[in-house]
Amino acid sequence: MATEKDPEKKSKAKSKAKVQTEAGEQPAESQIQETNDLNPENPHGLYEEPQFSGPPTTYFERFRRWSHRNKRWIYTAFVAAIMLSFVVIIQDKETSNPREVVDAYFGRFAVEIEDWQYNIERYYIDKGHLNNLYPVLAKLTYGEAGARPLLNDRELYESFIREQYEVDLLAFAALREQTLNNAEARLFLENSLRQAAADYYLFKQVGTEATDFRVNVTDAEAREYYGRNKEFYASSGLNEQASLQIIKNTLAGLRRDQMRQQLAVERSRLVARLKDRFGPRLNQD
Repeated sequence: MATEKDPEKKSKAKSKAKVQTEAGEQPAESQIQETNDLNPENPHGLYEEPQFSGPPTTYFERFRRWSHRNKRWIYTAFVAAIMLSFVVIIQDKETSNPREVVDAYFGRFAVEIEDWQYNIERYYIDKGHLNNLYPVLAKLTYGEAGARPLLNDRELYESFIREQYEVDLLAFAALREQTLNNAEARLFLENSLRQAAADYYLFKQVGTEATDFRVNVTDAEAREYYGRNKEFYASSGLNEQASLQIIKNTLAGLRRDQMRQQLAVERSRLVARLKDRFGPRLNQD
């Protein structure tokens, strides 16, 4: 029944349109376009080329017609812009290197302030930065417990300031003379950064508040060892003072070796756990 009525409806619609035309009532262009686009009998109407008639009446209509006339160029420019963005991103990743970290470090101190500790050319390294850096390096070097008595050691802090100045001076010279602008420097800096990241992770995993990496040999320990081996040192032609200094250095070296061995064991345990966690494999072919 529905199919029988469809031709009748079409006939009525055509008759109505014909009457309106004969009466001088022209349908609006937007209505014609909307009818063509939304015709339910033509599901592909939305994807067909629009048929314009008459001059454009609005700026949007002008832009719409221009867009349809130049759509190939617009699509080409759009695709080219996407490809160009990918190229820029890839190039940025390839050209980025740790040298930028050193450059950015000095950039933080490009403004002169009153409370500066030392300056290199136009850069002024402030005391606040060094005051924050000192306890961090002390903790990571000597452990939580080992660093505590050193935080108020004025002589050690002044030695730290001199060391930092020399490091910054050499790093600045490397930047100014473009010593770091080559592949060899990039690989070396990347390796140093990776090693520092690994050491920091290891410390955070195995370190505790009781961790003490200091190596101290007291005078009493050195004298006790000297007393047990006095004949050996006497036969070597060394006086007591020289022998005590050698003993302290030797005992300190032995304790550093023991500490390194303990850290190596902890590192191996941590690496084994990470292998189980992330599943890395070595290609030894």
